[in-house]
Amino acid sequence: MPGRALSSSTLVVSPICPSTKRHQKKKKSPAKKIAITCPAVLNGINDCPDTGCGKSLDPLLNQQKNSTQGDTDAAENMTFTIFSKLPKIVPGYIGNGFPRDKLKERGEGDMVRVVAWAIDSRPQNTRDKKKRGESCNCGFNGVDDPENTDVHIVLVSTPTLKLKAKAGQGKTAAFNTLKKREAKSQTAEYTPRLRVARNEEFDGSKFAPGV
Repeated sequence: MPGRALSSSTLVVSPICPSTKRHQKKKKSPAKKIAITCPAVLNGINDCPDTGCGKSLDPLLNQQKNSTQGDTDAAENMTFTIFSKLPKIVPGYIGNGFPRDKLKERGEGDMVRVVAWAIDSRPQNTRDKKKRGESCNCGFNGVDDPENTDVHIVLVSTPTLKLKAKAGQGKTAAFNTLKKREAKSQTAEYTPRLRVARNEEFDGSKFAPGV
């Protein structure tokens, strides 16, 4: 239910994959996106290469997003305060399509453990069968196949649960409260490849019992 914490002290373990936008300078970076032809047969996410496919994509970023590697026992504890201090610009990283060594030196790919409140989960869904989904998932759009797309989980720290909003502008109080809390959030992406690797069924419509 929007605006209500679905689970307290939720434990999330995942490799860090910073948003590309976070690490781009304000001036436009030289793009180096390329085209990768999609497999002739795409029945599900298992048929999609880890680079993804499409007309214009960043295969190195997609490979990072699609990684299922990592030792959960080696995960380091992360807090929202630490998240807020991550650099917006990483010196040496040029932009989309270029080597990500400098990002990895600053923690990209490291396993982290976050204790948080999960206030919403959203399967990626274009709501239009004619539109393609993300290139990392080979264009699966989630309309009829949520198992092949990412699930965005909205995480907040406990203090943000004190934020409240009133109904207004045609929106309910619950909806406006959710948006107000989400402004203080971090988003975890549960990828389809990770669900396959762990043999878990989760399309984002609900959390598994005990999670």
